[in-house]
Amino acid sequence: MSKFLARLKVPTAALCCAFLLGCETSQVNMNDAITDSTPIAENEGLVVARIIDARQRSLPFNHLTLTPENINAASDIKYERAVSSPPRANASTVFASAIPAGKYAVSSVRSYYANSQYYYDTGARAETTMGTFEVRPGHITDLGTLVVYPKVNDDTYNTIVFRLPENNLGEILSIHYPFYTFNPHNLLTWDEDGRADDRLNTYISAAQNPVVFNDNLTTDSGHTYFLSQFGVLVERNPDGEWNLDAVDTHFGLKTIAENSRGDTAVGSEEGLIYWRQSGGEWKEAPLDEHLIVNHLYFTDDDRIYAIASSATDLEIYRADASQEILDWELFNSHNSVSGWLTNPIPAEQIKSFKKRSIISSNFYELNGEFILTHRTTRNAGDLASYNVKTEYFRYDPETWDVEPLEKKPEMVAVLAAGSETLGINDPGFWSFQQKSNYFRYQSSDDAWVKIPTSITCPSWGEEFSPSLEGICRKSTKPESSTKKSTKGFDFLSVPWFEEDGHGVAIVKFSIGNFWAAQADVEVRILETKDGGLSWNITDRELPKPYCSSIVGTVSDVLLLSCNGATGDFYESTDRGETWNHVREHQNL
Repeated sequence: MSKFLARLKVPTAALCCAFLLGCETSQVNMNDAITDSTPIAENEGLVVARIIDARQRSLPFNHLTLTPENINAASDIKYERAVSSPPRANASTVFASAIPAGKYAVSSVRSYYANSQYYYDTGARAETTMGTFEVRPGHITDLGTLVVYPKVNDDTYNTIVFRLPENNLGEILSIHYPFYTFNPHNLLTWDEDGRADDRLNTYISAAQNPVVFNDNLTTDSGHTYFLSQFGVLVERNPDGEWNLDAVDTHFGLKTIAENSRGDTAVGSEEGLIYWRQSGGEWKEAPLDEHLIVNHLYFTDDDRIYAIASSATDLEIYRADASQEILDWELFNSHNSVSGWLTNPIPAEQIKSFKKRSIISSNFYELNGEFILTHRTTRNAGDLASYNVKTEYFRYDPETWDVEPLEKKPEMVAVLAAGSETLGINDPGFWSFQQKSNYFRYQSSDDAWVKIPTSITCPSWGEEFSPSLEGICRKSTKPESSTKKSTKGFDFLSVPWFEEDGHGVAIVKFSIGNFWAAQADVEVRILETKDGGLSWNITDRELPKPYCSSIVGTVSDVLLLSCNGATGDFYESTDRGETWNHVREHQNL
């Protein structure tokens, strides 16, 4: 377990709060991240930092605004804004910018992206208790890691920014800016302010009270793992008991795999893989520091594979899981210029020698067929670009023989939904679960059946249930009219099914008043008795208004997460009629 988690046990909760931040451009000096050719003026020092976003999945923070101590002394003194190195999706961001000498405090962190049609702008302000630091000419000021965390107290919330109490000076420069030479014993950092214990307690409480879960896995043995920030794993065992575990990293965990022996591996940023043989302790089994570990899986008890990505290359590694130490070997790789290592693009067919940057890689298996959906963009860090290229490959998970698909497969992602398997044919721009159209896999005829996203409202003369109030209009047409109307909805999470075709969905209806120029949202629980071919509205209620994420990998009960709002979980054995609060998030 992480040394910080082991020292204090304080459970908590959290909600996300976004701010539109930033000063007018005329009040801010923009400072790009250094490259191997960046000149640094005589009156400048280098400010280095990392930002970890512990909120629900969003675009990475790419701006760090600094307030000079003398900001009010003269009209020509401006805020200094450091711009990150090209960010990568669902990862922390790093900064190394030349900043004029002086005394500073962190003002805010910001996530700003724009293209020709829209912009994305959100952020959080830093408290004055974060502290101050000095920038000296020709020196490096290493601020370590800043964390953006959604803090909850009862039903109120706000986003806080705090810094980690542990600062491995020089680590960020060594990993992400290896071209910059420096003396590790001659680095500046935060001014001493006597608040080290307070920061440690904040970090411990945040780590022990995860709010956002990046992924989850239910094993054949019935264990369900939820992966969060700060190396934290929340486990629900087959008896319904909940446990907290962690590996020694501040990063969020991205992927987990477990074999039938109970050997477990988790992956994260900077090539970090942690490996635990059944009943043993966590050990590091890292890849290269420039990789993000996207996917781990076993093909049998003794063979484990790791799929990781650099900014431009997808790399496949494998290791012998029967050994105490995992010794990774590169098995295959891919980039947009040369193609696959084992099946390269002929030189005469190469169209561009500039590698495209990876946005995401998604993997799924259905009936023994393994599909990779690979999305890239032309320019590094351009996460809001419309210039996204999507490629599809069929692969063998043991040999990694890869076949490019000439057209998009029928489904580009597959999800567990209780006792059913759902497919997504067209993912949302940011996510494979954003306003997606779901299709249920019908094994009897190997077909995908679209799940409708509307309910049928009663026609004139039919019974009008009180549960339809606010959703459907009461018909005032003559009795001879039998025309029915429908009302559309959006799924808030994956629907959940039992083996007999009964199912539950949590959805939102958009209720608009055209004449009053008003819009509202109604969140309701729907039920189905025919595998999702039709839906009926119910009067069942969520345990909390913001708890609406169904855990589809669990099939024995309807398990509900408050993912992104708090770390609470609720269970229902009667399809949402009643709820049992099975894991409680405490106030920070």
